[in-house]
Amino acid sequence: MLSQPVYDTKSPNKFGFLVFIVGYVSLLALNLSWFVSSSSPLELESPLKIVMGSFLIFLLPGLVWGEILGFHSKYFLETVALSFALTVSIEVLLIPVPFFFSSGIWLWVLLLFVVSLSGLVVLMFKIKKRGFKLTFLNPLIHLFTSPNIGSLSILTTLLILSFGAYRWGEDYLSAIGAESLLHLVYVRYYYSLPMVLKDIAISPGAYPPNLVHLWEYLIAGWANLINMDPLFLHFRARFVIPVLGLSSMYLLISAIFDNPKKSKIIFWSVLIMVIGELFLLREYRWNDFDGTMAFMGAVHHADSAIAILVALNAALALLTFRNTSWRNISLLTGCLTATFMWHPKEFFIVAIFGGVSGIALWLIPSINKKLAFKNWAKVMATFLAVSLFFFIIILNFVPKHSFGYGYDEFKMKKVALQAAFLPENLLEVRTLCDFPFYCKIILEGNPKNPAEEFTLSKSPLIPWVIISAVAILILAYLGGINDKRLVIFYVLLWFLCLNWNFSMLIINALTYSEIFFDAKRLIYVFAYIIIATTPYVIAQKLQGKRMSWRQLIQLLVLVGILAGGTGILLWLVMQDYIGLSLHFKKIISILLTILVWVSFFYILIRKSPSNSSATHPSFIITTLIMLLFFAPIIGNNFFNSMNRILTGKRPPSDWFGENNIFGFSEKLIRQIKKLPPKRTFLVDPLGTACIMLYAPQYLTAFPQIFSTLYIYEKNRANALSGQHPLFNMPPLPQNGGNVGNITVKDEISYPKTINHKTVREYLNINNVDYIFVNEERYYESLLPYFLNFPKLYKMVFNNPGHNEAIFQYVRN
Repeated sequence: MLSQPVYDTKSPNKFGFLVFIVGYVSLLALNLSWFVSSSSPLELESPLKIVMGSFLIFLLPGLVWGEILGFHSKYFLETVALSFALTVSIEVLLIPVPFFFSSGIWLWVLLLFVVSLSGLVVLMFKIKKRGFKLTFLNPLIHLFTSPNIGSLSILTTLLILSFGAYRWGEDYLSAIGAESLLHLVYVRYYYSLPMVLKDIAISPGAYPPNLVHLWEYLIAGWANLINMDPLFLHFRARFVIPVLGLSSMYLLISAIFDNPKKSKIIFWSVLIMVIGELFLLREYRWNDFDGTMAFMGAVHHADSAIAILVALNAALALLTFRNTSWRNISLLTGCLTATFMWHPKEFFIVAIFGGVSGIALWLIPSINKKLAFKNWAKVMATFLAVSLFFFIIILNFVPKHSFGYGYDEFKMKKVALQAAFLPENLLEVRTLCDFPFYCKIILEGNPKNPAEEFTLSKSPLIPWVIISAVAILILAYLGGINDKRLVIFYVLLWFLCLNWNFSMLIINALTYSEIFFDAKRLIYVFAYIIIATTPYVIAQKLQGKRMSWRQLIQLLVLVGILAGGTGILLWLVMQDYIGLSLHFKKIISILLTILVWVSFFYILIRKSPSNSSATHPSFIITTLIMLLFFAPIIGNNFFNSMNRILTGKRPPSDWFGENNIFGFSEKLIRQIKKLPPKRTFLVDPLGTACIMLYAPQYLTAFPQIFSTLYIYEKNRANALSGQHPLFNMPPLPQNGGNVGNITVKDEISYPKTINHKTVREYLNINNVDYIFVNEERYYESLLPYFLNFPKLYKMVFNNPGHNEAIFQYVRN
């Protein structure tokens, strides 16, 4: 387990290296020409700019500095994954600079150019001084100078997946509400405003506890780099995820098995499953399998984090465990810091992997436990150091009103610890397949009974969970030593994270309250690897030592029964037959749980065999065995899905024209962009006035189309109950009000009273600069009121044809 990997350090083709240098410089020059362009930001989508710009944001800095710092790579996907890890680590180090100078994000982008170009210069000097010997770029250069069918097939598959992800982008622009819009607000602020922390927030001073949303920051810098409005880029950015995510998955696989050929074959099986996810998707709902690796989910930063950073950090942690060099520890620290800023949940998920691996080390036989725990302690110390760093920042720099999401995190930890030691949670153990989709702490429950505040959702049988359970049975009996160690870790992870209330509550208290909001995400990465290892092991047995006809027939029958039975079961799940028989579901869950635990203890009791033989099965045989598990459910979906992805019609992304999804007129959008930035707008809390997507403005309350933000709940509640001074839906009065009130009529001709004094008090308390109206009922009812006080409400825009108006409030 602690053996060091062997790397291929043979000299690359010098012509290939020259091609790499020319390509590297060309990409830098092309992006620099867009970056220094004096023209206005492009308000049209340019695929060329988007794709070319992604290289600088995600790869180029790490490519040259990986070679300079002495990192090693055995395969081109490892080079890509490590380059990305180095790049985001560098980018995190650069983020404080524009904040120190209160500059725009352009300074951060400029520094990326400096780092990339200086790295190229240093690399050339290093080669001149030490000779033409590369340890990091070699696999990438050989990919293009001496390609092989396997590598080209993998590369082609990744490019097809990326093309599909780019083409489809977000799942329907008309359904991009909730948190995706909230994150797009941050993209707009990062893109348009100077880097002053109190300004780039959903409301002034209410910045996030992780200080900067890294995914959104990268997109804003990307848009600034290619001189394009970020609205287009934000909903196409997911095309980088298949390449980066699957490269990270390969890095994890190679870190586990430490055998390049085995890693490639297992990774090929993972690709089959990834494509299989697309086969199983129904209609156009790409997020039906949210948390898996179909790469067609939402643009939410958690989706990109789960698809890229979980496998990447797990791989870096394992590589550091094997070799605790300063390079590996530094890279792990940088990538963990980037992950916390990207989305803290994925940071804690990998920390949980580390904690469970410590338990697994006690159980795994035939290892040097003293050395193993010494290295494990260094890895976990890295997690602890990053956690303490952010904990100190949060306590000392993040204002308390930034935690405006409606719950007390520290109180939830206290409740979780109290609930964990209750008898019902100490003894609550479920079957492996019966785990929750999510579980959460509800502080509004009975304070005298913490057990009532821990709620679990119901989970259906999940296809890849079923397959992984069957895969465990095969690996336990046929797998090599690394395969069986992986099984031990996976079963412990599965049980502790999803099946025992006590351990789940302890994890909740040690991490944070949202860790189980999508519980299946805790195991899916290793589930894929477990499944993909199975056909390799089977094919290895078939091609390994000579077997008698009887042994061969027995093995084929066993595989056929397992594969066929699994396939039929999956077909039943996909047809929703399981929902018709709860008893059948329980029987399957109990049976699989018994078999998995028997296999688990079988591995522990039986003396572990040596590693698998040097014989490796072919890609073809492994693929055929892999397809046995999927054959009953693929059917005609293969051609339908591929046709849908590659040729199906997508709705247009018209952000600035008359067909934009918010119903704004083009004149209004232009006017919004002309107004001074960082002004507070009063809008209908129950409407769709997402004006801050077009310009860096603040709102007294985000429209209802956004995800619920509890800091705005009072404004929404007032609107619903009729207590909002302007935007409300109350029982309408039958006649005018008192002196000082102005009576107007709404669209259904009932009198409506506006209390002038109350309105002014509300506007002053909320520091309102502008009032925006874009709905017919409010346009007809509020316009007379505003026009009646021209000295207080200055009309800056009026478009009767679209019922749109903007008034500037003149505060005394």
